[in-house]
Amino acid sequence: MNFLAYLLFLLFAYPLSILPFKVLYSLADGLYGILYKGIGYRKKVVRQNLANAFPEKPESERLRIEQQFYRHLCDLIVENIKMLTISRAEVVKRCTFDNPDLLHQYYRDGKSLTAAVAHYNNWELGGLSLALHSPHKVLAIYKPLANPWFNRFIQRFRKRFGSYLVSKETAARTLLQHRDDLTMSVFITDQTPLHVEQAHWTTFLNQPTPVFQGLERIARKTDDPVVFCHMRRKTRGYYSVKLIEVTKHPSQTEEGDITETHTKLLEQIIAEHPSAWLWSHRRWKRSHRAPQHMNYGKQ
Repeated sequence: MNFLAYLLFLLFAYPLSILPFKVLYSLADGLYGILYKGIGYRKKVVRQNLANAFPEKPESERLRIEQQFYRHLCDLIVENIKMLTISRAEVVKRCTFDNPDLLHQYYRDGKSLTAAVAHYNNWELGGLSLALHSPHKVLAIYKPLANPWFNRFIQRFRKRFGSYLVSKETAARTLLQHRDDLTMSVFITDQTPLHVEQAHWTTFLNQPTPVFQGLERIARKTDDPVVFCHMRRKTRGYYSVKLIEVTKHPSQTEEGDITETHTKLLEQIIAEHPSAWLWSHRRWKRSHRAPQHMNYGKQ
């Protein structure tokens, strides 16, 4: 996407973002017909991921999950466009927290936090809501997109309500600079590591899977408690987040324990409601390069 294409996209996206949700979801219904039934956007990737993850399920069940996923994906597209202009009040109304007292208790105790999130339900809306609900300064650790203009689009709405975006390459240095602040460092943990030889390997959704260790490495150095953000869909356009404590004392854990725990939590959540995960993501594109000598996580 060059600059002109980016500009045209914004000229298209901003007018859409001021439309009410009811209209946007009507557009999402039409988009489903285009993406799924028309062009079949990444259908081969989705179908193969589901087959590998759930070989025990009959094909009819996987097809049902596939169709539900594409409806979810189309809702995500219009919801993310809406986030360009969505109000604070609307964010708070549409994404609530089940146990916000946990955040405030850690804050009162003078504790910074490390949070694991995943590409599950509307994680972008969850990030906006977290910045409004948490008393901590939210540092969102992210992997910059290769396309600079689309990367700018993502940054535009992620920073709207006070989150600080931190490139994963500079995360350790940036967190050190904020040691005098009470922060919540948020990591998206289900991305594919670029360097698999440095990853933690585990069995995830029935497949050998490399997992980023950045969250664990930083948490064990800072000894900031780790929480997992479990985002659930209540009804169309409305979500809730439950904060699950992974460990209060990361420095006392064994290497790999934190990564293994938050990965298994995500696996359980996906098994319960599989259509809400991002199946179009090529999560296992580098798994075949796993070193033969590498130890896997606890089973």
